[in-house]
Amino acid sequence: MGEKRIKKQFWLTEEQAADLAKKARLTKLKEVTLIRMLLDGYRPREAPGMAFFYDTNRMITAAEHLAEAARTQTDPEVKEALLRECNGLKELRFRLMQEYLSLDRE
Repeated sequence: MGEKRIKKQFWLTEEQAADLAKKARLTKLKEVTLIRMLLDGYRPREAPGMAFFYDTNRMITAAEHLAEAARTQTDPEVKEALLRECNGLKELRFRLMQEYLSLDRE
């Protein structure tokens, strides 16, 4: 993106302003960021609730506990199984974040 040097001003009706504010709030974006994304051809999704972030962070915590348990194991098969589960949780979290936080391009 280039340097922003051109100022644009425009007027909205009260309903349009309320709609813009609502959509920005739902996507957890600033109004100007939402407008720029729309101009660039993206259709932002509604941001997931806090429970989504809480749960995905719990997945990472569980993965870290599995990795720590794997470090203390002497049995190579158990160690490998724990690390496989750890990597599986990390991959699942990555896919969830990608699915729910990615942008749709029109």
